[in-house]
Amino acid sequence: MMSHPLQLPEIQHLICSGGNLSQHDLCRLALVSRDWFDIVTPVLWMDVGPGILPLLMLLPSDSWCITEEPEEAGQGNRAPRIFPQLPIMAFKFIRPLTQADWSHVYKRSYMVNP
Repeated sequence: MMSHPLQLPEIQHLICSGGNLSQHDLCRLALVSRDWFDIVTPVLWMDVGPGILPLLMLLPSDSWCITEEPEEAGQGNRAPRIFPQLPIMAFKFIRPLTQADWSHVYKRSYMVNP
């Protein structure tokens, strides 16, 4: 008996990577089933934007925080701020990290395009 075409990983991958779905749609598609989740997750992580913040936010929530920096923190050798009215935010570790803390980061980091 032949499988339904939407159950074929090749078809699922073509649907996800075709560029016609928004990040929101891809997230919703990942919730359909474990099979869809496994196909969609690498596509979502492929384009998380510049920087490593999304990966760092996979660390346990008790190991980091995001704080607002005082205005003086933005001065010095930095380029002028594009949006000076917005606060300067900083990602900070609040406890030492263990090897186990990095497990989720390791699982996703290979999916991110440099």
